[in-house]
Amino acid sequence: MKKISLFASSVFIFINAFSQDLKPDRGTVTSQVGITFAVLYDNVNSFGLNGRYFLDDNKALRFSYNIMSSKEVRNFAENADGSGASGSYTEKINNHILFLGFEKHFKGTKRLSPYIGAEIGFGFGKIKGLGENADENDFISEYELEMEQKFTGLGINAFLGFDYWVTEGLYIGIEFSPLSKNFNFLSEMTRTDTQSGISTKIVEPKSSYSELSSVYALPFFRLGWRFN
Repeated sequence: MKKISLFASSVFIFINAFSQDLKPDRGTVTSQVGITFAVLYDNVNSFGLNGRYFLDDNKALRFSYNIMSSKEVRNFAENADGSGASGSYTEKINNHILFLGFEKHFKGTKRLSPYIGAEIGFGFGKIKGLGENADENDFISEYELEMEQKFTGLGINAFLGFDYWVTEGLYIGIEFSPLSKNFNFLSEMTRTDTQSGISTKIVEPKSSYSELSSVYALPFFRLGWRFN
């Protein structure tokens, strides 16, 4: 009899725990960390911090700080058939972005909160390039290239995702960015070309801006908690 009562009590506690509505309401403040990995999307690493203030049960303002880095390696051969000596050009981009955004949450379940939203941000970063027996486009024997260029940028980002509240104070989730548009204002570029041991430094003037639109599903894994 005691075993039956203990089992019934355990089932009741389990059902009661998972029937509670743990999602935030008006005035709730949450914070989170998020990360995505290079193995998931074109050698892109991203880390972010995020804070949210819920205006009511299904609307929230958010502030985010993201650090993103990418690396691209282009390999070249001396001959068209791939034979002979080899060369490579490596480009690294580091970007810091501050975002202000808005989220619209939907009904979901008592623990699951799907949402969509948009944000606008300001960022700054640096592009670095290194060529060994190659420039950005071709194999060049006995040649080295070092390039550096800073930039500032404006970005607009649309996103969708979900929160799953594990407990009243802790949630996990995934967020995707299906559409992003960025305007990058480039500073002057400094490059050093070395051919057969002789180096030449070149400073190219500022560019107006480069415009980039992208459509992708970059998964951003998130761990968050609430303060009230």
